[in-house]
Amino acid sequence: MNWSAVAGAGGIAATVLLTALISILLNASGLELTTHEEIDLNRELRAAGLANVVGGFGGGMLGFQSLSLSRLAHDLGSRTRYTALISAAICGAAFFFGAAPFAYLPKFVLGGLLLYLGLGFLWEWIWEAWFVFPPADYAVVLLIVATVGTIGY
Repeated sequence: MNWSAVAGAGGIAATVLLTALISILLNASGLELTTHEEIDLNRELRAAGLANVVGGFGGGMLGFQSLSLSRLAHDLGSRTRYTALISAAICGAAFFFGAAPFAYLPKFVLGGLLLYLGLGFLWEWIWEAWFVFPPADYAVVLLIVATVGTIGY
């Protein structure tokens, strides 16, 4: 093993770790606002850590909770974590059987799902935020939306 290469990647690993930690906390806080429920941040951090350790042994990538998918499940009426288990089973099926069965899903359904999520976030952060935030905070929200829309992340 080339230990100098491993030591050289230490800075990148620390950056990824810090970025993931902040993203997990921001996603959990955003989910609290969406669902109007208290979320145990310690439990969410432990769950993401355990999933990443297990996934790392299998050669997987870093991952954590997703605000958009969690919000979609909540908007569709799911109030349990079975949605995540079903999603994991579908991903496992794609891993073992390939992506060919997913070609039978209509493209407009997937496109409509993305459109629903995107418009839902825009409605919440552009229209509803107007009535909630002070003008300076609302200006920051508009600046973020404009920056992401024109330049990207």
